[in-house]
Amino acid sequence: MNTPINERVREVFEEFPLLISFSLDRQLCLCDIEVDSWPGCPWNASVYCDIEGMLADVIGEIIDDGAAEELRARTFARSLH
Repeated sequence: MNTPINERVREVFEEFPLLISFSLDRQLCLCDIEVDSWPGCPWNASVYCDIEGMLADVIGEIIDDGAAEELRARTFARSLH
């Protein structure tokens, strides 16, 4: 993966520690967002809206930098060890 993309995606995961993964479709639209959840703590729509807004900004910046093709139909996941 391109280093600037890698850095930006890492920033997103650092900003939202509950974010596990997200996917983009061929049109560069978010098609899946996965967050960490546990019993008794459901995430409401505002959490998803915050994450979606941040991702939209980052994706827009990457597209503006000319790296759209590197994002198409991709899934990005937090690294778990």
